[in-house]
Amino acid sequence: MHNQSVAIFSVLICCFTYNYIYFSQEARLYSWLLLVCIWNAYFWIYKEERKSFKIAWQITSVLLIWSHYYGLAIVLLQLFDSVIR
Repeated sequence: MHNQSVAIFSVLICCFTYNYIYFSQEARLYSWLLLVCIWNAYFWIYKEERKSFKIAWQITSVLLIWSHYYGLAIVLLQLFDSVIR
């Protein structure tokens, strides 16, 4: 069962199966969302210290909203917290 023809056949099945392609592209979106969300949170925490962090927070906020609709919720919660403080 461990030969080269089985390996090649398995790779071909994985390359052309619709579900593998669909879910690989969807997972890529969530990894981008997580990365930009971490940047956004970092710049939001330290935006009062440097002006460049405030600009970076605004840029990452736009990227969050542009990339996924969950990003809008994150930015709105940050703005709500800023109003409360």
